[in-house]
Amino acid sequence: MQTITIGGAWVNDAGSELVIADVDGALTGVYRTALGRADHRKEYPLVGWCNGRCLGFTVSWAPDSDSVTAWTALLHDEELHTVWTLVRTQAFTKGEAGITEREAAPWEAFTVQTSRFRRQA
Repeated sequence: MQTITIGGAWVNDAGSELVIADVDGALTGVYRTALGRADHRKEYPLVGWCNGRCLGFTVSWAPDSDSVTAWTALLHDEELHTVWTLVRTQAFTKGEAGITEREAAPWEAFTVQTSRFRRQA
């Protein structure tokens, strides 16, 4: 069976940065987002698991946001192909008074997208 190396620095299509360490399948590291309400200069801790070419990790955006994002990924051709789910308690409405924040209903609390990470040298 081929040895898989997940650890290292990665960047996705949006410019978000991921640095992970893999110790016997347990992932730790940091994530710097290029999107959303979280501080784009800050490194947020992550935790996750790796099983061969399959992995998953989670980031809490506290205290800058009341949201959590989880990624599941497949390592293929030195790229991480991911599906991520963001869950948040707040929603935003754009109206005549500008953008207002309110409690999110369950149907609008989730965002699901895909993303691709490339390994950095």
